[in-house]
Amino acid sequence: MDRSLMSAIWVFSRAKDGSRYLTPNFRVKEFACQDGSDPIFIHPMLPLICQAVRNYFSYPFTPTSAYRTLTHNRSEAVGGTANSNHVYGMAVDIPVNGKQKPQEVYEFLDKLLGNFGELGLYSWGVHVGISETKKRFRG
Repeated sequence: MDRSLMSAIWVFSRAKDGSRYLTPNFRVKEFACQDGSDPIFIHPMLPLICQAVRNYFSYPFTPTSAYRTLTHNRSEAVGGTANSNHVYGMAVDIPVNGKQKPQEVYEFLDKLLGNFGELGLYSWGVHVGISETKKRFRG
């Protein structure tokens, strides 16, 4: 993987760019911090990964968490780790809808990402993080 792609981050304004489509089915605002803050940081691969999941499994979803401010990430409601890729705009949480099992989405993404990226398997879905190294875990 090209190292420059690993560190590329898009910066958007929720107010100005929120309705802009990044892929056929995902808009900027879907990757925004849940605290309502502006700006929004998004790694360019995250919308593509979300679109690949939507296309493969044929189900609409909204990421449950993508970019997080440091304050929101530290909040008790989130309980994010101090070094979370979410605070850099380099992670997204993909929920399952009942038709698919988290394990199925995890296995699809494991094949898609190959030898890079982080994947976390949870009862609610899958965490995907952008990283040069392969990291897999169960939450």
